[in-house]
Amino acid sequence: MPERSQADVARIVGVSPSAIDQTAQKFNWQARTAAWEEELDRRARNAELAEIEKMAKRQVQIATGLQEAGALELEALVKRIRYVDLHAKSQPPGSPPRQPLTSIKDIVRLVESGTKLERLNRGEPTEHTEHSMSWSDLVRKHKGE
Repeated sequence: MPERSQADVARIVGVSPSAIDQTAQKFNWQARTAAWEEELDRRARNAELAEIEKMAKRQVQIATGLQEAGALELEALVKRIRYVDLHAKSQPPGSPPRQPLTSIKDIVRLVESGTKLERLNRGEPTEHTEHSMSWSDLVRKHKGE
């Protein structure tokens, strides 16, 4: 029932409110209802935690995939650069310098994004910050100055 009033139960069942009140007291309906609500909340929390866990695993897979893709692209870029450098000597003098074959910036973004996502989903900090305060500043702050 959406509403759990004893008066509504009495009306629906077709008995007197005092009969419902006696039954409620005898079978401890109030405590049982509270326990059932707690159980429903527990189930909902567990379901939510399970979904969060699935999400984290999925995102870690994505993160490591991004890192692997970035590492493969970086490896391929290094090979192409070496190949072009080996053959650059055969280019005629005054020819334009070679253009990057792949954007290093894109590769770095892939690796950084993958690393950040993995750290987030493994519960590790993605940034380290340092706060420093002199002893006199700390004392002034404590005194409310």
